[in-house]
Amino acid sequence: MSKPKLIKLKNGAVILYQRRKMCNASALSAGFFVGHKDCMDTMPGLTHFLEHMLFLGTNKRDKEQIREEKIKYSMNAETSVAKLDAKCYVSNQQINNALDLMSDLLLNSSFPED
Repeated sequence: MSKPKLIKLKNGAVILYQRRKMCNASALSAGFFVGHKDCMDTMPGLTHFLEHMLFLGTNKRDKEQIREEKIKYSMNAETSVAKLDAKCYVSNQQINNALDLMSDLLLNSSFPED
């Protein structure tokens, strides 16, 4: 097993990566360190609301495309006291597409006005 690598991207995102050659699958988790504890008293549940909004569309994907890819990559999201994150489990052959979807959802969500 290789040592974990910490990769810092230009946009400030941090990736912790560790390759295990015995597996042909990857688990991904990405999100923000903002959770229930960060909600204002006047807007409880705001981070949970934003979690659901992630799946309504981006400039690149509409709601239906996101739904199909979410199923394909076994992706889900959750909000806890300290963070909002998306997770998925994919074969190594699908990792680039899953990373593209996950980063698109987290960085490019476009919330419909209605």
